[in-house]
Amino acid sequence: TAKTISELIDVECRLQKELGLSTILGFGLTSDFEDSNRKVVAFSSFGASMTKDFYENGTQEQKDAYLAYLTKLLTLSGLSEQAATERAKLVYAAEAKVAKASYDPQEYGDVDKINNISDIQRQFSKISLAKVYEASGLAPSDRILVTDPGAMRAAASYFNDAGLATLKALSRTAILMSVGGCLNQGFIEASVEFTKAYYGIDMT
Repeated sequence: TAKTISELIDVECRLQKELGLSTILGFGLTSDFEDSNRKVVAFSSFGASMTKDFYENGTQEQKDAYLAYLTKLLTLSGLSEQAATERAKLVYAAEAKVAKASYDPQEYGDVDKINNISDIQRQFSKISLAKVYEASGLAPSDRILVTDPGAMRAAASYFNDAGLATLKALSRTAILMSVGGCLNQGFIEASVEFTKAYYGIDMT
């Protein structure tokens, strides 16, 4: 029901506070790559559900199977077939864009991935990351890890009112992928059907 990017971020913050669930962006703790015995605050925005190779080199049958899976999830959540199909296409396009911009493993060591919140805020100029950070419940930190700056910059381009429909579709899909199986057997069956179609074999 969010009508602006600000309202959507408010919903995201409530999800984080009440359920500990981040769907399109958030802060958490991870191991410090300089000292594995320490924890460092990490920032993440929405990413691709499939591998980078899938979006670049997957077969048409595999891509069709994934789109059908996204559509099924959204239909199960109460959307009409047409609305679900439209939102599935938005999700797929955003994931493909982020996947294309993401760094390859060999590039990770060549990038300084430690930032502060002001560095990241400049990428997400239309929203308040301070509000998102507060919702995480973490203590303030001047060291924030961004594991994939390329993917983050691509995702950041959606965080404005023009990208609202895509972000809402991504958020809805993330929730369904996370907890759908606890709500309805149909979500589990949809996942099984997708796996079978993707690999072209019967996994049962």
